[in-house]
Amino acid sequence: MRRPLLILLGCTIALGGAAPRRPRGQDDTRPLTQRSELNLVAFTRLLGYVRYFYPTDVAVAEDHIPFRIGATALSHPVTDWDAFAVRVLPTVENAPDPASLEDVLNRLFQPIAPTIAVYLTGEAPPALLPAPASPTLGLVFWQHLGLGSSTPSVYFSVQRFVAAPGGKPPAYAPILGYPSARSDSIPIPDPSRPLERDLGGGVSASIPLAVYSTSNRLPETSPARGDGMSDSTVAPDRATRLAVVACLWNVAQHFYPYFDVVRTNWDSILPATLAAAATEADPDRFYAVLQRMVAALHDGHGWVYSARNEVLQRFYAHAPVRLGLVEGRIVVTGLEDSAVAAGVHLGEEVVSVDGRPARSVLVEQEALTSGATAGFVQFVALRQMLVGPPGSVVTLGLRDPFDARSAVHMVRLVRIRGPMRFGGLPEKVAQLRDGIVYVDFSRLTDSAFAGALPRLEHASGIVIDMRSYPSFEAVPALGMLSDAPLHSAPFLIPVVTTPDHQITHYLEGGWSVPVAAVRLKARAAFLIGPGMVSAGETIMGIVEAYQLGAMVGSTTAGTNGNVVVVTLPGGYRFRFTGMRVLKHDGSALHGVGIHPTIPVEPSLRGVWDGRDEVLERAVSWLVTQH
Repeated sequence: MRRPLLILLGCTIALGGAAPRRPRGQDDTRPLTQRSELNLVAFTRLLGYVRYFYPTDVAVAEDHIPFRIGATALSHPVTDWDAFAVRVLPTVENAPDPASLEDVLNRLFQPIAPTIAVYLTGEAPPALLPAPASPTLGLVFWQHLGLGSSTPSVYFSVQRFVAAPGGKPPAYAPILGYPSARSDSIPIPDPSRPLERDLGGGVSASIPLAVYSTSNRLPETSPARGDGMSDSTVAPDRATRLAVVACLWNVAQHFYPYFDVVRTNWDSILPATLAAAATEADPDRFYAVLQRMVAALHDGHGWVYSARNEVLQRFYAHAPVRLGLVEGRIVVTGLEDSAVAAGVHLGEEVVSVDGRPARSVLVEQEALTSGATAGFVQFVALRQMLVGPPGSVVTLGLRDPFDARSAVHMVRLVRIRGPMRFGGLPEKVAQLRDGIVYVDFSRLTDSAFAGALPRLEHASGIVIDMRSYPSFEAVPALGMLSDAPLHSAPFLIPVVTTPDHQITHYLEGGWSVPVAAVRLKARAAFLIGPGMVSAGETIMGIVEAYQLGAMVGSTTAGTNGNVVVVTLPGGYRFRFTGMRVLKHDGSALHGVGIHPTIPVEPSLRGVWDGRDEVLERAVSWLVTQH
């Protein structure tokens, strides 16, 4: 080893600052060599270990920790990890061999994390120095409840201090964060047994997950920076593109709680995405690289944002039609007034989008869409394949779905910003027939529901439409369908103290729905579909567990739980599901969804005739229950 391993007792310096920009040229899009790819993978892995698990103030990112234990002033700068990654990646990429890579990584990271060591794979890791003698000796380590960020949420990350007299800390510590969690305990990392990982590229690393400290006061971080979305309205350079991939990969690697469910080989995603990012200087093609990366997580909340796309309003307007895949055909399933005026008919088959085969456009969009179920991926892709800037035009080729030889007519549609307003649905509260009342939980308001209560109390059947995102007023309404309080499924916040998604502890949460003052005696039928995600699945999980009514339609999205939003270099942002949500019986919800008790799929003839066959089936079932 070229460098001694040090025990951290005082402050160290941080690397960061603005990254230098080089002129664009062939150098900006050159392919990765085998050596440079190995170097970048090794750097990425070490970056995540130090950023999220090495417990020293200088290794804390400004936009990472919303609060800290302690109240003393910050005595030195914290690391701007985004700027650090962008600045040093060219140096890392150019290391010609393992020995050079070892030297580069040590020089870059030891000023931030003095007690880590990078060494050649196959060599013995350096020996650790004994704990210093001090009457106030303790240990500092990370406790993450999910991933804390500058965005207010249920998640937070904190550095913990525990006394370690004689260098011997207790084996466990209570979980800090929520009163209900204080009776639970987590193991304290052993400073004499650092994390040892083969980083690839011929180098390995020893990273302590706990370091000795002689002070039990931890300084607060600087105020969180802004979200940085204004920094990337132009095409990102090579170093920024590679840094975006490295930072995004690490967030998911250590904090995404569903790798055991989705079975994605996330390790293999890293080199492939780095290689693609190196050559894709075009901002739109690079954005697609990130979309495909996030799609590999199979997370219905998974999404990546680009400052450039937001400034250009790239995904902010929709065509005045809704598409569906019916009997294997891409057809028009919903119309706004401007589409009717343009001559579009419900049920028409879409054969082309802007001159390209519609099926090819759909397949490409599905590859860019993250989702836990195939139905949700298809639902989102059908919507996204027609979005664009407000006022822009999309041209559709349409024909009669019942006659493959029918002529194709072309229709130009102007994209509209704002909520979709498709016809065909009843009013948000409507009397469908004698004794049966329809309620749309996505359009429900307190006043509308209060006005409908007399009809609901006298109804023999209630159709509750859950196919769009429900309003908050929907939840208390469930209490009117039960004689006993209801409780949500388990919402589990991961307690993360070790890397590589090795999550062994969770904080269990949830919420209850009290019995309402009014008890509805009518039978209920809930309309569900593949676009029903998150809050809708919370409600339907209760319906499923307590058997509050029939569930009519098709399987839901299979994604629930609060999201985490993380800022990445260059003004990109990454969103993912940060907690684990199960069904009431403890079985998986993610990738499974809520299955209908009465399956219904639309037909071509039904769509053409303007019928809502899911609603019709719910009504017919309620009629038979009289």
